[in-house]
Amino acid sequence: MNVNVIDISCIVIVLIFAAYGYSKGIMKFVFHLGVTLVSAIGSRLAAVPVTNFLYSSILQDKITVQLYKLLPSGSVSGGINAIINAVTAALPDSAVKIADSLNLLPKNGEAISDEILSVAQLEAQYIRPIVTKVVLIITTLAIFVALVVILSLAVNFINKKFFEEKHGVISTANRILGGVLGIIRGIIPVAFLCAVLILTAPLFENEKLSFMIEGSYVCNAIAEIF
Repeated sequence: MNVNVIDISCIVIVLIFAAYGYSKGIMKFVFHLGVTLVSAIGSRLAAVPVTNFLYSSILQDKITVQLYKLLPSGSVSGGINAIINAVTAALPDSAVKIADSLNLLPKNGEAISDEILSVAQLEAQYIRPIVTKVVLIITTLAIFVALVVILSLAVNFINKKFFEEKHGVISTANRILGGVLGIIRGIIPVAFLCAVLILTAPLFENEKLSFMIEGSYVCNAIAEIF
């Protein structure tokens, strides 16, 4: 079994990842992984109180005013779906599209309830859950992006200040470990590529391709694993 084009390509891919990892160092990867995790967890935790605050301080009064305009009597019996659609239509188009994609909005002709509801009950039981879910999604994304930007600036400064110096034991260890991590990360796409070749080769009925796969050290190693 000789080294062929597939093996050479796999080696090149791993070396590219290794070189990139060496140039950046392991700490940059660790920092950015931490940024992603902290931003994801932080945005999810912060989004709930922020959403509740936005709804209570800004949206609730506007929705209540809109409801009283639609229901001068202060109550409604049946046909609640039309009221909900009328109120949510006052939201930004993007928010309405999100609500519709999540099936939060009632469909035309759908009767939600036949009971008599006051404006306060309608707002609390039907409008608030819809609006807060949409706002929660938007708030979570906004907080996530803000945290990623802020934390990325902070960790980039720390990384350049303490780990990307041209000399020193810490910098050398950082780059070597980055190269090792790069090799590990490079093995993943190589394994995926070989797995795809092994699985799809029979579909092409190409003898040359099949011969290269059978003669590839890497493809055979991947086949043994699975």
